[in-house]
Amino acid sequence: MISMHSKKIFKLMIIVLLFSLVVMSISCKKENITYTPYKIEQWFINPTGPMTSELAKQPVKTIDSLISIIRKYHKTKESADTLTDSTGNKYIVGYCTPHILRYDTLYPLVIYLHGGTGTQVSNKGEKAYDMLLPLIDSMDIFLASPSADRDNRWWSAGGLYRILQTIRFMTLHYPIDPDRIFLAGVSDGATGCWTAINSINAPFAGFFAISGFGGMLPSMGIELYTQNISCRPIYNVNAENDRLYPIDIINNFLDYMESQNIKLTRKIYPDQEHGFDYREKEYGTLCSYIRTWKRPSENNISWTFTAGLPNRPQSIVSWEFSDAADIRTVHGTFVNDTLTISAQGISSVTLELPYAPYNIFIRTGSSKVRKISSINSNYLQLQSKIMRSNPLENSNNFYKISF
Repeated sequence: MISMHSKKIFKLMIIVLLFSLVVMSISCKKENITYTPYKIEQWFINPTGPMTSELAKQPVKTIDSLISIIRKYHKTKESADTLTDSTGNKYIVGYCTPHILRYDTLYPLVIYLHGGTGTQVSNKGEKAYDMLLPLIDSMDIFLASPSADRDNRWWSAGGLYRILQTIRFMTLHYPIDPDRIFLAGVSDGATGCWTAINSINAPFAGFFAISGFGGMLPSMGIELYTQNISCRPIYNVNAENDRLYPIDIINNFLDYMESQNIKLTRKIYPDQEHGFDYREKEYGTLCSYIRTWKRPSENNISWTFTAGLPNRPQSIVSWEFSDAADIRTVHGTFVNDTLTISAQGISSVTLELPYAPYNIFIRTGSSKVRKISSINSNYLQLQSKIMRSNPLENSNNFYKISF
């Protein structure tokens, strides 16, 4: 016969055993979720919402430490990698590092967009940065050149995604100065510069458009919004004898842009034709702009969303559209600690305002002024890294505003 005391001990052992099994099961589940530098690399270069939500369960410091590891083991000098874009298509990005590279120093980055995008090849960017290679002999900079093709031209959603992906690839692996990232392009690449300044200008300090024509974009269904374009400076160069883009048409377009207070500097080369054969005369000017232009830091908000294309507006981390609208725009201005903000076709925005205090006052439309506090979450921190194309930049001042 088993005594009552023995039965109690037996039951207690069963309970302890079951508890141990539960603890072991939970422990195993935790151990199966591993966060490696490779996983962070895949997320940042080709981010998805589910992956961002998964990583948001971890402290941002953990992710930052893994990013620091990634930067210690990447190639220097001239190289190329194969990236996979948002549609699953592979393409080549070529790049070149400064002659002497220090990981305790930040360097400018110039993304170069090649011309001739009407082909099906996916490797035209592999050595396209050679067009600007002499710049590295004059200053310590990074050069990178993604590849476009007939289905992913620089003014398409796919082409713009590849530009943003190339920035993230470079800022993840190398010590890039986030305030001195530039976009340059010749011919189709120059038209891509005008598209980028119109819809994804937030990561950039400025644009160099050579032998292209931004005025062709409306004919392809892309509206140009001067309030977006005015956020960054653009240096526009054309040749007087360009048969593809007649100089009279170019000047009419640039005259209009200047009338809209666009930060535009233009240059015309007489007796030159389409292309960049005169580039040796331009290297000094490009170096000067790379040294002096910096990405502006401001809390004011002004953006019109470009339909069908990626959007990277200054200070806006995320947004929700309201019902169907022809124009979706938001505009906000700070006076001391009060933000007066209005929107059309937008139900809410989440702003990142690094220089704002914890509490700010807002006025939306005709409503009364009200105080709102900053919010913070790992998910917003990670979303900000993606939107700003900067893997190590963190902020604590996020504000969600509903209209």
